[in-house]
Amino acid sequence: SSSSAAIPAGGSLQLTASVASTTTGAPTGSVAFYDGASPLGSAALSAIGASASAASLTVSFPSAGNHSLAATYPGDANFTASSSTLPLQSIAPPAYKLSASPASLALRQGAAGSLVLTATPSGGYQGTVAFSCSGLPANSTCAFSPAAVSLDGSNAPASAHLTIQTISPNGATGALRPGNPHGTALALIFWAPGSILSLLIGWNPIFGWNRRMFGWNRRRIAPALRLLLLFTLMLGLAGCGGKPFQPTPTGTTQVTIAATGANASESIQVSLTVTN
Repeated sequence: SSSSAAIPAGGSLQLTASVASTTTGAPTGSVAFYDGASPLGSAALSAIGASASAASLTVSFPSAGNHSLAATYPGDANFTASSSTLPLQSIAPPAYKLSASPASLALRQGAAGSLVLTATPSGGYQGTVAFSCSGLPANSTCAFSPAAVSLDGSNAPASAHLTIQTISPNGATGALRPGNPHGTALALIFWAPGSILSLLIGWNPIFGWNRRMFGWNRRRIAPALRLLLLFTLMLGLAGCGGKPFQPTPTGTTQVTIAATGANASESIQVSLTVTN
C-alpha cells in the first residue's frame, strides 16, 4: 500500500508491504520495491503479529506522471517468495494553492477592507504568480500589494494584501464630481466677455456714454445683450456644474480572486457584503 493515492512532484510517499503466513511463524528477510522495472529500494521485515511481518520504504518522485509500483518478497527458509502490485500512483505537477484570510468582508458604502492572500506551492513550484479580481459590484475597485509574488521552488508560501474600496452615495468626501474637467475654463471664456460687453453697452449711462454711440441704438440692442448675458451665465453654471457620485450597491457578491503563473492557475471566491 501507499500513504497517498496522489502526491505532488518532489513529495514524499511511504510504501508498505505486508507478508503473512498461512501457517505459523512470521516471515523474515526483506521486501524490494519497484517502479515498473526500476528498483526503488528495499526494507527489512518486522513482525507485526504471530504470523505476519511488514516492511516500509519512503520514496519520492521528482517529476509528474503515473507510476506502476510493486513489492517483491524473495522468501526465506520457511516461506516461499511472493509479489504484489499497488494501484497506479499519480504524481502531480508542481503547483500552488490560493487561500484568503478572512474569507469574507463586510463593508459600509464608502469604506475599504483588506484581506491577506497566500499562495502555498507544492512540488517545488517556481515562478511568478500574478493576482487579479473579477465579479466586483458596480462602482468598487480592488488593488493588490504587491500585484505579484515570486515562488522560489522551496515550497515556501508567499502572501499579498488585497484591498477592496467601495463608494458612498456622496463620495469619499461628500463632494460633487466635476461634470466637465474644463468647466471653469469654459465659464471664464463664455461668461466674462459677454458680461463685460453687456454692462458697457446695455447700461451705458453708468459710464456717461451717448445713446447712439458708435451708431448703435441702446433701446434696440439692450434686450439682445441682456439675453447674451443670461446665455453666458447659463454656460458658466453648466461648466461649473457636477453630478453626484454613484454609490456601490448594497448586497452580497462573490468576488473571484485569481492567481496566475506559468503552467498553473488557481482561483477562489471571497464573499463581499456592502451595507448602507
